[in-house]
Amino acid sequence: MGLTLGVLAEAFSHYDKKKHAWINYCDMNQYVYFDVGFDKGVPLGRVVVEVDAKAFKSLGETFIKLARGDYKDSLYGKKLEFTKTSLHYISSTRNLIMGGDVLFNNGCGGCAPTPSGVWEEKNSTSTVDSTRGKVVLLASDTNPNLAASSTVV
Repeated sequence: MGLTLGVLAEAFSHYDKKKHAWINYCDMNQYVYFDVGFDKGVPLGRVVVEVDAKAFKSLGETFIKLARGDYKDSLYGKKLEFTKTSLHYISSTRNLIMGGDVLFNNGCGGCAPTPSGVWEEKNSTSTVDSTRGKVVLLASDTNPNLAASSTVV
């Protein structure tokens, strides 16, 4: 059974056209998707996000855990997930979408799936290119190494 699954995984792995080589299934980036719509259930579309595991490994893992709803906040007893959260800011001129308040759904309750409620990445002062499709966890204004669940796409 394991061999069969392994062969199937390799059969469905992707070919990197730039490197002219097959990408091992374990080395592939994970994808997260968000179905976006109005409060009354009218769908607008789907945003698909490829999580680059090599850039900041713990950031990618934190984002995926929030998308899946793997954790529960011990203080409020609420499941930490992006499901049914609001988009707080949409700008067509800046091509920017902001949302992800997993606690209060009003822009004030960002919370990461960690015991402290914030995600910390040492030496994360590098800037991200402002190109289309980047996802950024918003840093705290008092400490640039701390972030919560509010995200910008």
